[in-house]
Amino acid sequence: MKGANYRVVLDACVLANHGICDLFLRLAEHPRLYSPIWSSEILDETTFRYLK
Repeated sequence: MKGANYRVVLDACVLANHGICDLFLRLAEHPRLYSPIWSSEILDETTFRYLK
C-alpha cells in the first residue's frame, strides 16, 4: 500500500502549533494517511502569529 491520496489543507492554526503540526505531518509520512497541502497565504499567517 502506497498510502492514501486524500488532500487535506493544513490551516495556520495547525501549522503554528508545534505539537499538532508534528502529529499531522507524521501522519502524512509513509504509509501516509493523507497528503497535506497549504498555501503561501497560510504560511504568511503562521509567520505573522510568531511575530506577535
